[in-house]
Amino acid sequence: MDTCCTVKSTDDEMNKANSFKLEVKGRTFYMQAENYNEKEGWIGALGKAMIKKSVLMDDMDEDAYM
Repeated sequence: MDTCCTVKSTDDEMNKANSFKLEVKGRTFYMQAENYNEKEGWIGALGKAMIKKSVLMDDMDEDAYM
């Protein structure tokens, strides 16, 4: 997840219900969940993983300067 840039809904873009995309290193992966709740669960989990990795990286950078 350290190279992931974007995760977002693509229902309108793909014209498919419960679809979303994950952008990683210039590549885009499109996915479709069974239902709305599952889609939101995936988006939330992937987003949390991105944020967690970002926070950990920032903490490591701070330690380097102390």
